[in-house]
Amino acid sequence: MTPAAMKTLPFKLNLKNWIEKLQGLPPVLRTGVLALGGFLLLLLVYFVVVEPLINLEKDWSQELNRKEQILTHYQALLANKDQVAGRLQALQTMLAATNKQMLAGGNTAVAAADLQEILKNLIKTSGAQTLAIKILPSKERGPYQEVPILVQLTASIEQLLNILYQVEHNQKLLVVAELNINVSRAEAMKEDIPNLRADVVVSGIIKKGVAS
Repeated sequence: MTPAAMKTLPFKLNLKNWIEKLQGLPPVLRTGVLALGGFLLLLLVYFVVVEPLINLEKDWSQELNRKEQILTHYQALLANKDQVAGRLQALQTMLAATNKQMLAGGNTAVAAADLQEILKNLIKTSGAQTLAIKILPSKERGPYQEVPILVQLTASIEQLLNILYQVEHNQKLLVVAELNINVSRAEAMKEDIPNLRADVVVSGIIKKGVAS
């Protein structure tokens, strides 16, 4: 007898003994034992074979749903590719136009000099007279920096209005931040109002750390 046959022999003998004992039981009891054995066998098959297959199918279903969502997302992006590219181009064009409206230079000193030159030319062209120009402290505005300048001048009402209009509609992005006009009551009562003395604060912007 081979070793393998010797190892399986006790199992065969035990199985034979179990069968003999089962046949020796009353019919009702034998039926109950067989039913219980069949139920236990079904449980074993369920937990060993069926449940792992169900869990595997569930995992695959979830993974397929996730892949389908990702695919749908990329298909939507692909379908809107031209629209997104158009918006990006429009944004870049608008940004380039905004950059052109900033003062020259990547620092406040150069930007202030640029703003001074612009204001001197505007005042001179209008026929008014510049009394003094003072560079005020710059202000942080997020990624930008505001560069303000105080201009003291004398001008008629028409000249002052023209200067303010030219500032607000300049090619550069300029803002009249403050305006103070000094005129006495006696002078205001005269028919021919003399030139007014005005203090005007004008601000421009630069992008921090980028030379233009």
